[in-house]
Amino acid sequence: MISLAITTYNRYEMTIESFSKVIDDERIGDIVILDDASTDGSYERLRDYFEGNEKVRVIRQVKNRGMSLNKKDAIGLAKYAWVLIFDSDNILDVNYLDALFAEPFYLTNVIYLPDGAMPQFPYQEFSGLFFDKKNVKKYLPVKYFEQALNTCNFFVHGPTYSRIYEENKSVLEVDTLWFNYLWLKAGYGFKFVKGMEYFHRVHEGSGWLRNPGLNIAKAEEIKKLIKDL
Repeated sequence: MISLAITTYNRYEMTIESFSKVIDDERIGDIVILDDASTDGSYERLRDYFEGNEKVRVIRQVKNRGMSLNKKDAIGLAKYAWVLIFDSDNILDVNYLDALFAEPFYLTNVIYLPDGAMPQFPYQEFSGLFFDKKNVKKYLPVKYFEQALNTCNFFVHGPTYSRIYEENKSVLEVDTLWFNYLWLKAGYGFKFVKGMEYFHRVHEGSGWLRNPGLNIAKAEEIKKLIKDL
């Protein structure tokens, strides 16, 4: 049994759609939606929509924490140790879970990454591969690898995530790449799980598109830190 943690901000409809295909899946025993102090009434609407559903908890931050801290807090609120952390503007389906649960076992020092953020970002070239600081550097120039390391929507051991996490207020929309640097720095690794795909929605409200120049510059800084490990 796993937890599904959804982070959201001003995304009522998208949030509901993001996990509607797996809400009744018995492999997910707990769903926590953490609203980052929405300003458009999304929290209240989500709370009312899921009222009476014992599996789903809708929680609101007292004040806006930002993308990175909201993910950390959502993972910390999960009931189960193993957590699928997912962005509210993407769409999860049963095929993702089938691939994840086909893994023979889970290691607390491994993040299990999707091998496709479809249709824009295919990561199938990395399917089944394991990466740590010993081999990750040579893959950084490979097409889509940087995007893969900045893709949240992954499966992780929550207590280990919380222990490794360090806030960096400057990273903004490359917060997952920053966290994955911390993960590598700790001596931990990643595995791309074959067939673990989800639908990655690119839209005007996407965090990356709000600050593309700054995000690219920060990504280059973090890639240098990874190269120096």
